Amino acid sequence: MSCIGEGAIIVLTIQYPIYLCDHDGNKEVHHSSDSWVSDYETGLHRNLQGNSFTEKEIHERVSRLIQGWERETKPFSIISYTTEGHSAEMNQRLQRSIELHQRIIDYCLKKGWKPVLVGLPYCEELFTRVSDDFVRECFLKCANMLSEKNGIPFLDYSKDEEFESIQNYLDIWYLNLFGRTRFTNRLINDLRIMEGDI
Repeated sequence: MSCIGEGAIIVLTIQYPIYLCDHDGNKEVHHSSDSWVSDYETGLHRNLQGNSFTEKEIHERVSRLIQGWERETKPFSIISYTTEGHSAEMNQRLQRSIELHQRIIDYCLKKGWKPVLVGLPYCEELFTRVSDDFVRECFLKCANMLSEKNGIPFLDYSKDEEFESIQNYLDIWYLNLFGRTRFTNRLINDLRIMEGDI
């Protein structure tokens, strides 16, 4: 018996380009994650409520994260991506991602739950490094497709001005206590406003 009641709102968070990482790349992703956990713990000890990294450190972390993403999504560059370079292989990756998300949505609907797709926020230092074409073609289009097909909301905060300041983040990736509280309050408020439409 599920402890989640029928009619419960289920938040399904999505971020680019993580969902495009190949299944066979899991080992490399885990190794990469270990270093980011270390960075997270370092940031946690430095300042849970703010961002104490220098401008140089932030730039280095952005570059390192982007490089990790590029390794996982190659041969597709998320920085210099253009629609002209969109290939059959990219379509296959996108389709796999859509199918996996659809399975989760189907499960929620079968249980009588109300799934909501939520695009998590990024700091300005990070999202300005990613191609607008990549975000539109390989993230927003997929999320909107799932939203429209299933009649479920998609709330996108990936470039929301309220969360673009680096002061919302422990480093460049994880929201700090201030950022998490701010984002949670915003999300709950937005869900309450649209509750009758879900």
